[in-house]
This record gives sequence, C-alpha cells and structure tokens, in this order.
Amino acid sequence: MMAVLGGVIGIQLLTRVGITPNSSVIGAIVAMTLARIPLAVFRPFGSLERQNILQTVISGATFGGANALLLPIGIPWVLGRPDLVLPMFLVHLPG
Repeated sequence: MMAVLGGVIGIQLLTRVGITPNSSVIGAIVAMTLARIPLAVFRPFGSLERQNILQTVISGATFGGANALLLPIGIPWVLGRPDLVLPMFLVHLPG
C-alpha cells in the first residue's frame, strides 16, 4: 500500500515540481503517525526497524515511479526526437 502511494507521490512531484526529492521522510512520518493510533494492528509501527523498512519502501517507490515516467520521456529528447515526447507522455498517463 505504501509503495503504491510512494509511486503516485513520485510521479506527482516529478510532473508538478520537476524534481524527485528524498521522500523517505514521508514514510517515517506515516509510520510514526500509525504507531500513535491506539489499535493493536498499528502497534508494530512503533518499532524502529519497521519504520526504517517503511522509509526504504516509500523512498524506492517514489524514485521508481518518477523515473518510470522520466526515462520514457527523456530518452527520445536526448536522441534528438522531441516530436516523440508528447506521444510517450500520453501513453504513460493513468487511465
């Protein structure tokens, strides 16, 4: 679930802001927030190891999602075919 959220965040950051920042902080904040909810299902998120795993998952998913969009658009541009950028971008739009 967090990997999907991280991928969406990565694509949004790349398309709206133009950067792929270090987003593992988002994973840490989510894990710490879940750990504070007084339900047994969220208790494991209080562990530092679990929070580190969540940071790694969301960071990898964010970079993966952003690069999955950036590379198919950037490669035609670098190869001197800017006319292919719009078709490649349209193929990667969700839906």
